[in-house]
Amino acid sequence: MSAGQELTFRGRDRYRNAQWSRISLLGVLVLVEGAVSFSQLSAAAAGWLVGGTLAFAGLTIVRMRRCRTTVGAAGVTICSDFGRGRTHPWSEVRWVGVHHARGQFDGYSTLQVTFANGRTRSLPALQRSSLYPDPDFDANCQEVIGWWEASTDPSTRFRATGNWLYRRSPEQIGRLVGVGVGVVIVAVVILAHR
Repeated sequence: MSAGQELTFRGRDRYRNAQWSRISLLGVLVLVEGAVSFSQLSAAAAGWLVGGTLAFAGLTIVRMRRCRTTVGAAGVTICSDFGRGRTHPWSEVRWVGVHHARGQFDGYSTLQVTFANGRTRSLPALQRSSLYPDPDFDANCQEVIGWWEASTDPSTRFRATGNWLYRRSPEQIGRLVGVGVGVVIVAVVILAHR
């Protein structure tokens, strides 16, 4: 592989194929939250609750669209948020492989890398699920694995055994974080208006 063949996978391209019928369900849930909040809480408390939910959802959408993975001669650059990302040289990468598992609605697949320290990361924008189908997922994964195989010595490779986080999809982790944030927002609103 030459440096001219650097690959970049962007979140905005991946999420273009989203299943909007399922995502619209989230909009309905926000409307229900707003209706229940305004009927049960004061206007200020309901405003904070709904505003916090919308702010969290908006930041999540912006973050998803800005994430990217770049693969090249220097290694793998992972950018999952607003920064430039971090480049991990090939000498730190011990394994690149597709992880398949079952999610809440259906199965999901994600391309993961394991580093020399044993840490495993899912590569942003290289994931496939029923919510975000990607017809090019397998071909993209093969290209990244090809870069890894061409850039590393086989004697330095090992396969990750996996931990609790390794077995969770980014969508499941996002739901857990979302529930945690929601609980904190509700608790703050309720405590502030006692």
